[in-house]
This record gives sequence, structure tokens and C-alpha cells, in this order.
Amino acid sequence: MCFNSPEIVAAVRKRAALIGGEIAKEVTSLSASGKAHLFAGVIAGWETGIGRDFAADRALGYRALRHQGFSAGDPPNDVDMERVRVVKEFMELWGHSLTAAGVPRQRVFCHIAFTDQGLRAADARSSRAERVQFALPEVAFSPAYRPGFSTYPEGATFSDIHAILARRGNPGWISAEGTNVSPTGMPGEPTMESYLGRMFNHGAVWVNLFSWGMGGDAMRDNFFRKATEGHEALAAYARFLRGAPLAEAVGGFTAQGFQSKVRRIQSELAGWARRASRPEQARATALSQRLEQLMSERQWQEADRVADQILGLMSR
Repeated sequence: MCFNSPEIVAAVRKRAALIGGEIAKEVTSLSASGKAHLFAGVIAGWETGIGRDFAADRALGYRALRHQGFSAGDPPNDVDMERVRVVKEFMELWGHSLTAAGVPRQRVFCHIAFTDQGLRAADARSSRAERVQFALPEVAFSPAYRPGFSTYPEGATFSDIHAILARRGNPGWISAEGTNVSPTGMPGEPTMESYLGRMFNHGAVWVNLFSWGMGGDAMRDNFFRKATEGHEALAAYARFLRGAPLAEAVGGFTAQGFQSKVRRIQSELAGWARRASRPEQARATALSQRLEQLMSERQWQEADRVADQILGLMSR
């Protein structure tokens, strides 16, 4: 789909007018019954961005650049930033169109996924804009909508989100999609309460818990479902609904800490092994094999303990 083709622009305006008009009717009805607070808002988009061609594995967006007036003979000075602009203008088209149909502007939110969340490996061949599908964090800030992000808590997800919000004056924002586990299966915060605290204690006005395979016996072992539906998570929701403070965990397992340990092992183990005794080398080999096995089985907490054992051996 080309975001700025005339046909797509016309379709967005038509669909937003239909959706926005129906929402406006319901908001009016809620207000009349004294329940306007029950309308949380509208998420315009779903991890909006310009993806890649599946066959060629190359970034797209060149037809959109042609609609912007560029060509092979007259290219933009910065092809990446022009595609970023296309993404933002598409998001603003949805936002302005929903507001024009009667949705309160303060209740329109965007949704981008600019943090790695365990899914993006560093690639020197790709620019930062390309790696985030041309939805750089700056596009989340516009008069047409309020910011919204995916918040799967692997790596520096929350520190990255908090930092970009701080640079913009800490506006109200939403978690448009997320739960307390990474798409890779790696655990997130030590508790669901801490996960919620990383958002509600930092200006979030809405958290959309997104979990595949919920309900009944289907996908009972799905790790998204376990994170969202478990007893500890239910207790955290109850605490939030009572208005109790949400404690953010300090210490314990974190995906970011574990990944840092693994990177250190990968960079330093070979050099240490050349200086170590044969028994130490054998022990390190056994522990490394165990670490790889646990990681392949997604037993992250046990893998974290084995990583500590390897680092302890290397420090002798």
C-alpha cells in the first residue's frame, strides 16, 4: 500500500469519516449519561511504518517519493527522511480525519514501534530510519494525535521511550500494544506490577495489554498468554484498579542485564580461555554449552544464573 497515493488518501478520509462519526455518536451518548470518562480513545494505525519487500528484502517507499514529486533524475537530498515524512503525513491524515468526524483530538493516539524489543539485530547496511520502518520516534509527536508506542520490555524499551518523552516535555502517552514479555519469549520486568509502573508512573494515560491466544483452552502454553493471564498479573491489575501505587522493581532478572552478560561472554571468553588452565577451560566449555541449551529452550532465568557462573569463572 502506497501511503500517499490519491486512492489511498481518499479511502482513508472516507473510512475515518465513517469510523469517527460512529465513535462521536457513542461519545455523545456516554456524555449524556454522565459516563464520558469511559471513552479512552482511538488508536489510529498499528505499528505504522513502511516495510520491506518480502522477495527482495529491500526497503520500500519509492512510489511514495514519486508522489512527492521526486524521480530517479531528481532524487531527494535525504531519501530516508523523505520517507519518514511520508509516514508522519499518513498518520496525520488519519488523525485529522478522525477529529474532523467528531473524535476529540485529545483522544486520538498514534502507534509506532521504534524500540528494538529483541526483534532487530544491528545491521551496518541499514540506516536507523530503515530499521524502524521509517517511523522514527519523532513522528509520534504531532498536533494531529498523541504519542503511542509498542512496549514489549526487552532491552532498553522503557529507557528509550522515557528519554524521547522527556525531550518532548513528557506529554501524556499510551502503550498501544504490549505485555510483560518479549516477542522472543524473553521475560520482561520481574513483575507485571513493575511493567505497569514503568508506564503509568511515567505519564502513560492508557495501557493496552496485547496478548495472543487468550480465552478458553486454546494456546494455553502461549508465553504471551502466561504473562498476561497469570496469577501475579491479575494481582497487579487489581492493585492498579484499587488506585494503589505501582512499585517498579529494582534488581532481579532483566532482559537487558542478561543480554549484557552474554555480550561480555562472547567478547571475552576466547581470550580468557587462552590463559586458563585445562580444568578451567573444560568447565567453561561445559557451562557455555549449558548456556546455549537454556537459551534455545527459553529458560532465561536459569540461563542468567549460568551466565553468572561463567563470568565468575572468568574473573578468577
